[in-house]
Amino acid sequence: EIDFISMYPSIMARFNISPEVPIAAMFPDGPPGAQQTPPGLIPRTLSPLLEKRIALKRRAASLPRLDPRRKTDKARSAAHKWLLVTCFGYLGYKNARFGRIEAHQAVTAWSRECLLRAKEAAEDAGGEMLHLYVDGLWVQGPGLDTPAGVQPLLDEITRRTGLPIALDGIYRWVVFLPSRLDERVPVANRYFGVFQDGTLKVRGLEARRHDTPPWVARAQMHILEILAQAKTADELPALLP
Repeated sequence: EIDFISMYPSIMARFNISPEVPIAAMFPDGPPGAQQTPPGLIPRTLSPLLEKRIALKRRAASLPRLDPRRKTDKARSAAHKWLLVTCFGYLGYKNARFGRIEAHQAVTAWSRECLLRAKEAAEDAGGEMLHLYVDGLWVQGPGLDTPAGVQPLLDEITRRTGLPIALDGIYRWVVFLPSRLDERVPVANRYFGVFQDGTLKVRGLEARRHDTPPWVARAQMHILEILAQAKTADELPALLP
């Protein structure tokens, strides 16, 4: 699983998206010279926060799993994340002092373009795309089972998009749960899996909801912890009983 780091704020900083910047300056196919527009208020404000969050995430990823600094770095990174995320919301809020809907739309247009470029980079490298969701990609393929093996793909995606991207983790196996309307189609944001170090990642399940009764959440997590003992997806059926 690979994820763009603070994708929307990175887009605002990388492509100079700000309410007072001309629309043509936000896209490379605009009039000649449009991209020479000085950095706008939003990119100048976000860039220091963004650089600090990227540094925190990379340092946390480089630390041993039980290093006490890792928890602190992750907490600081999360705080920076929400500061950055709210900036995107205000960019499209009609009553915001620095809001402008065209700038908001430019961010989402670039996010779709960058996600497609990342998909193409992964497929050009021989990978198979399992799933895409907003700013994350799940890819499998030869050589992608170690951090060192994934790094060339990360570098290529950064080259094609201009955005920072990082390895979230390498799974032993991952399950994308089917839609209730059509079991052939996975639900975009509902999945669970086990990383190589045995850590569970759970998204969109009842155990993650605040309104789930505690005993239901505990039971569900206990079931997932049993399934997490499987080293490969082929071993999962034997653990179901």
